[in-house]
Amino acid sequence: CKLDYSPSYVIMCCVWSKASYVHELVQALARKHGLALYDPQSERVTYADGSTGGSAKTGMSRNVACVLGSFALLFAGIFVYSERMAPSRAPLIIYLFAGLCVLMAVACFRQAWR
Repeated sequence: CKLDYSPSYVIMCCVWSKASYVHELVQALARKHGLALYDPQSERVTYADGSTGGSAKTGMSRNVACVLGSFALLFAGIFVYSERMAPSRAPLIIYLFAGLCVLMAVACFRQAWR
């Protein structure tokens, strides 16, 4: 096992074959000292009294989704603009990429508006 620590946390890595043993050992030590235990595999926090917190929030934040959606729309606009200014031999592919960018933008904005 390898250890990384500071006054506010301890990070412990171990081989997969010893994961259950290490988890039980660390959980017992955390309870003994009144500390919370975060397990990144299950994304759960276990407190010293045995109660568990909810799972960690996953996904992107609202601001990140809006920025990503805006860039996707910008790229879609650039694809369409470049095709209109300098037509290529395969306009269908350019418009297909623009359409995919629009779909990505819709997915990002939908995520942001939840």
